[in-house]
Amino acid sequence: MLMVEPLDRPLSSYLHTQFVTADENSSVAEAVKILQPKNVEIILVTSSSNGGKYVGIVTDSDILEKVVMKGEDSDLVFLKLIMNSPIISLPSSSTVKEVIELMRTYKIKHLPVTDITNKEQIIGTVTQEYLAEAIRIAVVEKTFRGYRKIIREHYKPIFANVAIILQFSG
Repeated sequence: MLMVEPLDRPLSSYLHTQFVTADENSSVAEAVKILQPKNVEIILVTSSSNGGKYVGIVTDSDILEKVVMKGEDSDLVFLKLIMNSPIISLPSSSTVKEVIELMRTYKIKHLPVTDITNKEQIIGTVTQEYLAEAIRIAVVEKTFRGYRKIIREHYKPIFANVAIILQFSG
């Protein structure tokens, strides 16, 4: 069985397909009402004057830093004032390594992922935290793969005998 290294895996393996969109003229309060029940961390901002195209991104951290911590009224602050624009994204065929490099370069923690054939169509998002956890798990699995084989080959007869003994000892 051929194993692909964690950093060489396609981004599509780690895609979150649930995300929230809101118009740039929506207030932060309206956006939070949409964001909170869905338990997601980002809002993809669209522009009705631009045909509904994606024009920016707002994270929960942006809301905290640019609105809450400054004591601003979230009903009076609009997404277009706090969004990060233009959107930085990669196609789903990109590798985890490419995503991590892009996140590091632009100092971002969330990245919209586009369709391979249509770079305007966002099909999901990835987070730095989720990628880091997936890589940690892959490294642990890779480390212990050899040990599992040894245990299966050498200790399986012992476990079978113990099971037989326990069955008749009761």
